[in-house]
Amino acid sequence: MAKLKSKAWIWGHPANSLVNCSKIPEGNKTGPVEGMKQLNAENIFWIHFGSGPENRKESAEAMEAACQKFGYRLTPGRNVDLVLNEHKTYSHQTVAAYDDFFNEEWPENNYTVHPVPAVLEERRRLNEAGMELWCVYYESLINRDISEYLDAFDGFTFWFWSQRSPEEYESMLKRFVEKTPNKRRMLGVYLYDFGNKRPADPDLVERELERAKELILDGTIEGFILHTNAVADLGYEGYDRAVEWMAKHGDDEI
Repeated sequence: MAKLKSKAWIWGHPANSLVNCSKIPEGNKTGPVEGMKQLNAENIFWIHFGSGPENRKESAEAMEAACQKFGYRLTPGRNVDLVLNEHKTYSHQTVAAYDDFFNEEWPENNYTVHPVPAVLEERRRLNEAGMELWCVYYESLINRDISEYLDAFDGFTFWFWSQRSPEEYESMLKRFVEKTPNKRRMLGVYLYDFGNKRPADPDLVERELERAKELILDGTIEGFILHTNAVADLGYEGYDRAVEWMAKHGDDEI
């Protein structure tokens, strides 16, 4: 049987790249591969953010050696050729993700300039090469009709920008599942409360991890994503609780 850690991903950012984002201070030294190992996960979505120019060759070689699966953010209409060429060299690079695709504040990277046929074409090319196309789905989208895009992606990752009470969490999670019928799904687990600009409540982090395990076991989702290595080293109890929980449960059979 598979182990839970094989279903665990890191939403990876360069070390120290989130300084001043939602009041995060300096001091983070943990990169994505190190964070993945620290959190007892096996997979990475690499999202380059800040910290100077991106060295994709260096990051890809590190992830190819350490990960079961990894992938990069895909900028619609811009870098699918690059991703496909990289896949020829790095066999563990099996996924790509649209981030902030439904965020109208990112005009170069969203649905207003990248209609369904264009998404389907990029997905077709990725699928033919043995890769998958995923899309970020925030709780803020829950009242928006994105049904025309459901068949354009292999799966959706669901994220809560602000930590919610257990009741609110379950209500929104139920609606997300209802709005993504017959789709593959993963849950995002924030280890810092970005929406409220404060450290995450460790008890809520643990509860989300417990729910992720339950939902994997019942087939509702196929994995979960820990966000992020870039809040390690800062003394945050939410991150430390995730490390402890994954150390205890990462080898659980599922």
